[in-house]
Amino acid sequence: MEQLLITGGSGLIGSTLIAQLKKEYRITVLTRDISRCRLITGNNIDCITSLEQADDIGTYWGVINLAGEPIVNKRWSSQQKKIICDSRWNLTAALADKIIKSTSPPQVFISGSAIGIYGRQPADISIDESFVQMHDEFSHQLCAH
Repeated sequence: MEQLLITGGSGLIGSTLIAQLKKEYRITVLTRDISRCRLITGNNIDCITSLEQADDIGTYWGVINLAGEPIVNKRWSSQQKKIICDSRWNLTAALADKIIKSTSPPQVFISGSAIGIYGRQPADISIDESFVQMHDEFSHQLCAH
């Protein structure tokens, strides 16, 4: 059975994704809270608390990076924006570095940081992959970095 490393596995998207993927893959979740992760994803998931515990990134067929400080329910102060950015950018950089240094890197690396790449848009605008008129605000900058 192929292995996947998933960060952010106990979040909204990650937990839904794991529910589908665990039927076909052996999954390891990088999490800050193992007991919460197991409660959300089930006991048949391996949970680790640091990237160093994923010694050889090449043992994973794929890496899915969904980790990050939640962007809702907190005021976006300068300090909170820094926490949000660092929680995504630092882990993504560490994963990329580990993959680049691997003699046998994973076949797949998927990374997502938020759904706000487009920024605020009027309700009557149709948005798809060809859309380029992003509203330049924090959520767009977070995703575009």
